[in-house]
This record gives sequence, C-alpha cells and structure tokens, in this order.
Amino acid sequence: MAFLSIHTMEGDPDDLLARKRRHMDPVVERLAPGFGAIASVTSKTASGVITVNLWATGDGAAAFSQNQEALHAQRESGLPMPATFERFPGASRLACLCSAGQRDKVHGSLLPLADCPM
Repeated sequence: MAFLSIHTMEGDPDDLLARKRRHMDPVVERLAPGFGAIASVTSKTASGVITVNLWATGDGAAAFSQNQEALHAQRESGLPMPATFERFPGASRLACLCSAGQRDKVHGSLLPLADCPM
C-alpha cells in the first residue's frame, strides 16, 4: 500500500511557489524517486499552497524528510513550516487519470499506473 501526505503552507501563493521551484524542486526531482516518491502536486490556494505527495511507503517518505540535502534545501528556501500536515497510510495507487489534452492516446482515459505517460 502507498502512503499519501497532504500539507498546506500559508502566505503569498506566488512567492511560495517561486521559492519551492527555486530551492526544493531540483532536490526533490533528483532525490525523492530514490526514496519511493511516486507523484507530487502543488497548487495555489486562497491562503497559500497545498501539496499532495504519493510515496511507495511511509518509511521512504520519512527517510526523505530527514535527508540532509532535502533539509538544507528547505532551510535555504525560507519556506514556512506547514500550517497543516496530514498522513494517510494505506493509500491505493491503482490507476492514472490523465487530464484531457495531455496525450492523444490517453485523452480522458484511465490507465494502469505503469502505462501512465505523465
């Protein structure tokens, strides 16, 4: 079973996203897959941002959060601590629901995760 985490940060959404992209994303994109990261989505909200992460295991998520390079990137970003943080062990990851227009072969399709082109 997969592990889902959802956290929010309060502040100016554009500023939060810019700092995340500049400092966190390069480290996350390079290191997180080695800890079992499957997907991460961040979106603006009325009061900041929300991030939803899907991991293969909770242990992998916990190990990544203690990785020294990830911690350094977090400090350098100046991002605030999450306003909320929820963990959901036992999440299912059965399929990829690709949004319309992403690729002709999956336009509006529900695919097995292994076949997801995203």
